[in-house]
Amino acid sequence: MFEQKIEMSITNEPPKIEVVTEFEMREKVHRIVANWSVLPVLKAGEYFFRIYLREKGQSNWGRALAEYPIEVVHIPLMQPQPQ
Repeated sequence: MFEQKIEMSITNEPPKIEVVTEFEMREKVHRIVANWSVLPVLKAGEYFFRIYLREKGQSNWGRALAEYPIEVVHIPLMQPQPQ
């Protein structure tokens, strides 16, 4: 048995999302699909999705196996201009 952890965090802050999933490696290719209806993005900045893998029962996740950066930018809604 293995465990996979996906986390989303902004630089130098604790993760905003952390999901751990157990799985067995039965095939050569492994895939886990995660769906979130809401992402807790509170401020603009560079966020990272990171993935970790370990054998079940180990206490240390080690370093991230993969990392995907996402730049979050807040754009104000256009306000109607008075005529």
